[in-house]
Amino acid sequence: MKTLLIDSATRDLIAINQLFKENCASLTNIKWMPFHAWLHDFYPQFMSKENQLIYVYKKLAPLAYLYPIYGKMFSYPQFIQQVVNFTQDLALSTIFKEYLLDQDWDNIIDTLPNTLESEKELKKIIELCLTDSNLYPSLNPLSLDFTNFNNIASTNSFSTNIYDTLVHEKCVLNGLAIEPIQSIQNPTYTYRHALNQRIEVEAIAQEIINRKLLAEDIIIIPFDSSYYDLIEQVFNQYHIPYGFIQRSTISPMFTIASSLLRLYINKDIPSLIDALDSHAFPIHHTNAITHYMSQFISSLKDTTIPSNHYTSLSFNFLNTNEDKILINEEKEFNEFVPLIKPYIEKALETSNPQTICNDIFNQCVSLSNPANQSDLYALKALLEDICPLLETSNDLELVLYLTENKTQSVSTSCLGRVSITDKTHQLPSRKIAYIVGVNQKSYPGFISESGIFDEEYRFKTPLISMQYRFNSYLKQLKWIEHCANEINFTYPLLDYQGKKTESSFEIESLVIDITELPCISNDNDMIEKHKLTSELASALFFTDGKLKGSVSSFEKYFSCQYAYFLKYGLRVTDFKFSELASNTIGTIQHAILEESCKRFGKDYAKINADTMKEISIQYYESLLQLFPKEKEKTTLIYNKMIDNLCTTFEFLKDMELQTSFVPTHFEYKFTSDFFENITLQGVIDRIDFSYDLLRIIDYKSSSKTLSETSIKAGVQLQLCTYLILAKYLFDKKTVGAYYYSLKNENISLPAIIESKEVYSDWSSEDTINAFNKSHQLSGWTLLPEDTLDYNASHIKNIRLNKNGLSFTLYDETSIEECLKELYKLLVEQLTDGCIEVNPVKNACTYCMYKTICRFKGQEKDPEVLVLADTSLKKGSGKDEVE
Repeated sequence: MKTLLIDSATRDLIAINQLFKENCASLTNIKWMPFHAWLHDFYPQFMSKENQLIYVYKKLAPLAYLYPIYGKMFSYPQFIQQVVNFTQDLALSTIFKEYLLDQDWDNIIDTLPNTLESEKELKKIIELCLTDSNLYPSLNPLSLDFTNFNNIASTNSFSTNIYDTLVHEKCVLNGLAIEPIQSIQNPTYTYRHALNQRIEVEAIAQEIINRKLLAEDIIIIPFDSSYYDLIEQVFNQYHIPYGFIQRSTISPMFTIASSLLRLYINKDIPSLIDALDSHAFPIHHTNAITHYMSQFISSLKDTTIPSNHYTSLSFNFLNTNEDKILINEEKEFNEFVPLIKPYIEKALETSNPQTICNDIFNQCVSLSNPANQSDLYALKALLEDICPLLETSNDLELVLYLTENKTQSVSTSCLGRVSITDKTHQLPSRKIAYIVGVNQKSYPGFISESGIFDEEYRFKTPLISMQYRFNSYLKQLKWIEHCANEINFTYPLLDYQGKKTESSFEIESLVIDITELPCISNDNDMIEKHKLTSELASALFFTDGKLKGSVSSFEKYFSCQYAYFLKYGLRVTDFKFSELASNTIGTIQHAILEESCKRFGKDYAKINADTMKEISIQYYESLLQLFPKEKEKTTLIYNKMIDNLCTTFEFLKDMELQTSFVPTHFEYKFTSDFFENITLQGVIDRIDFSYDLLRIIDYKSSSKTLSETSIKAGVQLQLCTYLILAKYLFDKKTVGAYYYSLKNENISLPAIIESKEVYSDWSSEDTINAFNKSHQLSGWTLLPEDTLDYNASHIKNIRLNKNGLSFTLYDETSIEECLKELYKLLVEQLTDGCIEVNPVKNACTYCMYKTICRFKGQEKDPEVLVLADTSLKKGSGKDEVE
């Protein structure tokens, strides 16, 4: 019987190629095996690397005090892994000494660097491991009998083990026959680029279809592992049959095992959530359950008993939607408790490491299916191998290290399909080859040694040099240049981060010109114009012929019609409530302002921090109950908010002294049918009166200004709508509507002031003026009332000059007409079912519906929809009235 040394992953394709070549139906009397497996029978067997890791860890850990430099690293599996790998290299170098280039040494330990203190420590550590007979029972040099290769032959497979390569070369020199894998001696080459990886792969798929290429005539060799998923997606989309010679994927069984192991070790809520997300239990769970646990459940033991944490809140200031979300979460969690309880009790009670490993494996068995049986067997082999060495709970950290992010090799049939392989699995040549992702970074793709035992350290040892390994790597890589009649090298100009990539020097030496890889792509700027029937639009948006909603909801329509349709028509929501949001802090700030105004009237701004805390204490305590795991964060934000308000009230205190207006209504709720066919509902933060005059103030968490274009575009309706409605609600003259930012902006204070070549110091009065300027109310003034701001330092666009106050005024009649036209347009468009995906700028920034609409165009600037030729300013174009 003849033995053929061949890569097991490519064996079938090579054998079929041989059958076609010899025009026969079968190959008989041939034993197939990889070269490494054949060679492995000739040298002594060591314990597995997993066992070596645990053994070396337990050997070194008690001796950490003897090593002042590296001793503290003995508790890190990554360091122990580097020691194991390097020691294994030294052991193999001793065994394969006869095949090394440099043989001028007797004991390889004596050749290790020994100058620096760190080098001396490393040498002692390595010697301690290499001389341990349990790790390396025999290090006798290997000497193969090269006298008889009559019934054995080998292919020129790519080897990632340099010792295999050295022995293979020696065997060939001594008579080992080579059965070459089919290749092309004089292929044609192209080198082309695409904008990015997706376009690169899509262009290849289009070329395969346009040229009517047969799948069985094509090889694809990615030089970047990130291409595998991309090729799979694109080829499925284009219905191109393909198969993988071998690819690595995250192992599902090892993922489950590592998440369960982390749960047994840490016994905490994050580990339980990780195990649930890994599907480590045969229990259905939802995001609501995991969120509730992360929010309210403090210990693993608490997951075994029902909870009433949220329903027992002493004070609740959440909105109706948030209430529904958390009530539902608590209900789902309580239904989940009896299902998870047996698993949690077992995790809490079990401490013996071998019992834990056994429980974890049994759990994986219960979850396995025929698709991952090989994965399960690999886990079983690992646990059986290492379990005898496990003694303490600390050893479980090593097991966790060995199971985390573990991959498995997966292969699929390539017969009659596009064969997708990698550089280490040589295939018989085909007609067409695409070598993708070939840029400077990935090609040729030789990886040098790094870490503590990097190339610089290895250079001082008799280990095989990097130059030799690199030359050997390039020599083996040459098969790619002969893998097809037509070989197409391709690469992306940009990576996923948008960074530019460069072409490979090695490929440039093969190909004269680099051209573009053509790809037909969809027009991303095309906008689908969605539209509803009038009947459906009426059913979704109108009640009894009227459109009901808040001003902000209608602003949403003018910002993005499709987002309005999803939110207020279909009522699509993400049902998420997960953190201490800025609007929660805004609620507390509004409450303090409202209560202080109710208690102290015009003197509300004179209150101190203690009074603010007394007003808001119930909110703070409710937050602590709502976010029990974020007490420090909540307290920090709360105290910072109080400090911020104290600074803000300094401005408001001065403002109240400079105006006759008195705060009268706070958080004023209204329902209005003022605009035709619309029922408006809303809350006005603050309404001030001065005799028969009225102004409104809207509190904001950051600075905001009114824009005429934004109002006419419908995206900034709130302030002006509230002003017009307040006029009719209270039958008073409207003087102005303003935003007030509760945020304290940074103030720039120059070291010195220059005016007409006169220099002066920055005074405290200048500081006060700068402070007031940064806090000024921003909005529109309708009447030139001096009583608005006596000294013109608290409202923007009111100025003090030698003749008194000057104002930038806006016309109330024009504003009201503008709003009526906008709301009329709103009703008409919704009646007509207009729900286009055509958002204005910033509409998509925080939109939760981007994954639904998949908008890929450019957001438009707000466009004037009504009164395009009419200015809302008063005075026929004049900016000021004095």
